[in-house]
Amino acid sequence: MSSSNGVAVKIKTYKISKRGIRGLVLSLPGVWVRDNFLAPGDVLDVFRTDDNRLIIQRADRVAAVVEGA
Repeated sequence: MSSSNGVAVKIKTYKISKRGIRGLVLSLPGVWVRDNFLAPGDVLDVFRTDDNRLIIQRADRVAAVVEGA
């Protein structure tokens, strides 16, 4: 698997949890949170690519151009 910045590295396999009536939650990897200096309350942008992958980044960074978004 590759990304626009090089090779993607699998960190861990995560299980989706249920929250409320219709919500689902996926925890963020701690190493990624630390590397991106994230804290509770920070805002993230989530993009979906044409091949159905997700791109997650801090909302205060310049957004990547994703076709169909």
